[in-house]
Amino acid sequence: MPAGTSFARYVGGLFGALLSMFAGAQAVHLMYNPLQDIFDHKAEVRRKKLEILRKQLEEEEQSEIATKKTA
Repeated sequence: MPAGTSFARYVGGLFGALLSMFAGAQAVHLMYNPLQDIFDHKAEVRRKKLEILRKQLEEEEQSEIATKKTA
């Protein structure tokens, strides 16, 4: 182990560093919500695409119905 430390002390320090890293990352996500902007943008884009596809499907169904009526 570095600098002559025992294995238990090394693992304890490693665990403490890992725990503080996770706690800091969680605090950032709770306070600043960095992913919320990305999610909102992607959800809006997906909603617009679905609306376009829904309109296209309705137009195709209307044209099929009109074709069957005239045939």
